Amino acid sequence: MIRADFASTRGSCNREPHQSRRDQAIENAHSGALTVTVPELLHTIARHVNSTLGKNWEGLSQRELFLVVALAVRDCMVQGMLRTQARYQHADANCLY
Repeated sequence: MIRADFASTRGSCNREPHQSRRDQAIENAHSGALTVTVPELLHTIARHVNSTLGKNWEGLSQRELFLVVALAVRDCMVQGMLRTQARYQHADANCLY
C-alpha cells in the first residue's frame, strides 16, 4: 500500500482546515528514522535467542545468530511501520492503491 498526500497538487484556495496537520504528520513520517537504542536492540536479540530458539548465547552457530538478529531488526521495522500507519490514520492522509 502506498500512501500519498496530494496537497502539492491543490490550489491554496482548496485547502482543507486540517491540511497543515496532515502535511506535518506525513513530513514527520517521511523524515523519521527508526529510533531504536542499542540496549533495546540487544534486549530484543536476547529475547529471540531465549524464546524463539530456546537456547543460551553459548553455542549459537553463525546462522542462528544471524537469524535472531534478523528477527530483532524485523520487530523494530514492524513497530516503526505500525507507528507510521497510526500517524497516517490520525492525519487522515489520502491513500493511493
